[in-house]
Amino acid sequence: PAPSASEALARQLADRGWGFADGFLSGPEADALQDYVFSQRASGNLRVGRAGHEGNTASGATKNDEYTFLDDASGSAAEPLRVLARRCNR
Repeated sequence: PAPSASEALARQLADRGWGFADGFLSGPEADALQDYVFSQRASGNLRVGRAGHEGNTASGATKNDEYTFLDDASGSAAEPLRVLARRCNR
């Protein structure tokens, strides 16, 4: 039998240090989230950085994630972020 979505994601994380969940967001939700993230980047709200617990990925490559801390995600522009948070909390 094929692995469940959560099993597949767990395997990806164990093997590569990252993974994806196909269909996690609908196309329009993913597009809205991408637009939101790109607008945050364009306005200078994202910074390249590392959390203290991060090291290299399973492949040995250094991570180069971009971070932001959202003190106020209540504005209408942040709705895509709230959709993602609700989906993650399911």
